[in-house]
Amino acid sequence: GPYDGQLSTGIRVRQGEGQCEGCCNKIHDNDITVRARIFQAQGIFLSGTLNNTFWNNRITTIDEGNFVTLRDCYVSAAGICIQEMPTGNNFPLYPVRKPECLQTPPVGPGNLFFNNTVTSNSANLVLADTENVTFISNTFIKTTSPAPYYPYYTIQSFDYVPLPGVTSNDNWFIDSRFSGGADYNSYKLTYTSSFYVKWYLDLTVKDQNGNVVSGATVTIKDSSANTEFTGTTDAQGKVRAILRQKKTSDTGTTTYTPHSVTATYSGTSSTQSVTMDSSKSLIVTLNLVPCTNGQTRSCS
Repeated sequence: GPYDGQLSTGIRVRQGEGQCEGCCNKIHDNDITVRARIFQAQGIFLSGTLNNTFWNNRITTIDEGNFVTLRDCYVSAAGICIQEMPTGNNFPLYPVRKPECLQTPPVGPGNLFFNNTVTSNSANLVLADTENVTFISNTFIKTTSPAPYYPYYTIQSFDYVPLPGVTSNDNWFIDSRFSGGADYNSYKLTYTSSFYVKWYLDLTVKDQNGNVVSGATVTIKDSSANTEFTGTTDAQGKVRAILRQKKTSDTGTTTYTPHSVTATYSGTSSTQSVTMDSSKSLIVTLNLVPCTNGQTRSCS
């Protein structure tokens, strides 16, 4: 990958001064290994780019034991490093943008990473001045050999450029997997930084005879009784919700679970409680009154 005399990078996507953002790249099915010996190692590096999608990449970055000089992202071996992400038309490092860039402000969830495997002995992920990045079903692995000079964190997040309104917030982790000591509790957050942890709930609604109930209304409330999800079961009686477990910030942690799950059909309701600390499946049973024809469905 690129090497500029101070860091080595497997894949780099960035915006240049006076240019539109790097946008809409689809990067997938790569094997990336970068080792830090004197200078930094980065598996994937993004700067000032939007709406890129990364999937099925296998990324390994290793601090091999020398005293590594730190520059971008400030860790010796970052699996994924994302910095200076724009929000709307605000680019922290490059505030002057070409007119054609301003005509189409960025939309959507920002950058998306799903089903990648990220291995490091330094930091699996670094977020600096970065917002609205979504991580879905990625695996984060800590190696058995520690970096000698710098502590390991699964997630590091901070303000790279301390400008008003530029933060490292509203980044989402959905259905993450961990191994080797990597964990949501292994983090370092400084300044104005936060991330959300979310999981899948796959819900099936059945009647008392075990028949699936299609068209049932599902309402899910968090631990503060705020409605977080509403939906309707499909022909198989199923619906999927994405629910928050917690928000972790530099000032503390807010927990949103356990959740109450209510299914309603033809005037009959049933409520169950579920703690969303992982992706789960749940069956809600409704005791429906039989119709004259013997079917437990709406008689209207």
